[in-house]
Amino acid sequence: MNRTIRSIRSTVGKAFILWAVALTFPVSPTVAVDHQASGGAEQQRQSHHDELTFTQIDVPGATLTRAQGINDRGQIVGPFADADGVLHGFLLDKGVFTQIDVDVPGVTSTEPFGINNRGQIVGYFLEAGGIAHGFLLNDGTLTQIDFPSAAQTIALGINNRGQIVGSFSDTGGAVHNFLFDKGAFIQIDFPGGAPLPMDAGNIIGINDRGQIVSQFRDARGTLHGFLLDDGVFTTIDVPGATGTGISGINHIGQMIGVYVDSDGTPHGFLLDQGVVTTIDVAGATVTIPFGINNRGEIVGTYVDAQGPTPGGFTHGFLLDDDVFTTIDVPGPSETELAGINNRGQIAGVYRDAEGITHGFLLDKGTFSTIDAPDAASETALLDINNRGQILGGFVDAAGTVTYFLLDDSVLTPIEFPGALLTFPFDINNRGQIVGGYIDAGGTEHGFLLDKGTFTTIDVPDALMTQVLGINNRGQIVGTYLDAGGTQHGVLVDKGTFTTIDVPGFPATTALDINDRGQIVGASFRPSGDVQ
Repeated sequence: MNRTIRSIRSTVGKAFILWAVALTFPVSPTVAVDHQASGGAEQQRQSHHDELTFTQIDVPGATLTRAQGINDRGQIVGPFADADGVLHGFLLDKGVFTQIDVDVPGVTSTEPFGINNRGQIVGYFLEAGGIAHGFLLNDGTLTQIDFPSAAQTIALGINNRGQIVGSFSDTGGAVHNFLFDKGAFIQIDFPGGAPLPMDAGNIIGINDRGQIVSQFRDARGTLHGFLLDDGVFTTIDVPGATGTGISGINHIGQMIGVYVDSDGTPHGFLLDQGVVTTIDVAGATVTIPFGINNRGEIVGTYVDAQGPTPGGFTHGFLLDDDVFTTIDVPGPSETELAGINNRGQIAGVYRDAEGITHGFLLDKGTFSTIDAPDAASETALLDINNRGQILGGFVDAAGTVTYFLLDDSVLTPIEFPGALLTFPFDINNRGQIVGGYIDAGGTEHGFLLDKGTFTTIDVPDALMTQVLGINNRGQIVGTYLDAGGTQHGVLVDKGTFTTIDVPGFPATTALDINDRGQIVGASFRPSGDVQ
């Protein structure tokens, strides 16, 4: 089972995100797309949906805290307001808050928006008079970002190649989007979009392929999502929705977004091969799929409307053959499911009446609580293989996140020697674990953990290597970026690296591999088509 999202950040610590990959159900509406470029060509799009649920993050003593950006290392940036109402930036890393203030005379506030895996932070600051300037903070060095001749500039996002997206207002007050790449600015305006402040300037995401997603308002004020890929704009509208917005895109083209139905109710959605799928448990106010096994069973979480507060209670669920089954640990008010193996054993977390998070195993109708001995307040389970071996993580008293393997009641930490962060992606039925780690210089590497021994997996001369899946024969698949920034799939078999490129596609990712050596993945045409 391929895990491209580190779920430990979903359930451990003060700041965490719940991610889920939504499955396409038999009945779902199709998405309306409109491709606009100089030739006006129409194309087909594919994407996938990762739904987010945010848990409270508070800077100590602050009157306001907003989390606005997170990287794959779990580092979070955003602004907070002090007792005097002044905005400062913060970086939250392993439970520790670090204040970020632009040290320029006359600056009245600082607001970070995005952070990439290299720790580069973008945002904006206000000087006297309320004028906004974008900034890049790289290893302690601040670079001011101002679009030429702009009245104000805001930097909103940065990918791992250092490409920055944001918005600026011209001297007439109209707001435009921009891309800043290798010292050059490119203005981005959706054709026909209304040039209104705060509406045209909302680029949210850019991936490592340079694909940009955002939203715009038309002349009637209706909100639409869009994708900009290689100069081609694609409008994304959920049929029947009164508004659609796209907020992020990852390196394989999976998009996240929200739409509002005719009753004014928001829903998260999956966009896959031109099909929008809404996954709602009957009567729930929020539904988030979380995991799937090889039999097609889906586990996740939903919020009902029956709680003592408007937020309701949170429950886990199992979806099998289109039938929802609620899973609640007896007594607690919240239950979340993380993984299921082919024996039907389910791993997850629950929160007790005191707000403490515990892991649990559900086996043949019996719940067993799992708490890491050194956990201060949180233990989370991530995945489970067919031998019942469990991947998980916990937060200790110092706020440090540690991943672990739980095997026959023995807990073993997973920590690559000397790494800033270690995160597992997959475990096979032999107990071999693959994942990634961030070295002291901020570079991501793959690893194999077998019988207590770590082996680094780096494609020769690659800028970055991600190891995503392993089968029971020990064959490993993943993806890497070459020296020119091009993305390739890779198979690692008995120490031999084999590059996987689909002919006619400039980018390929290998996602998973079965025991027969068959590989599944994704490939991309220059037009943005995904196969």
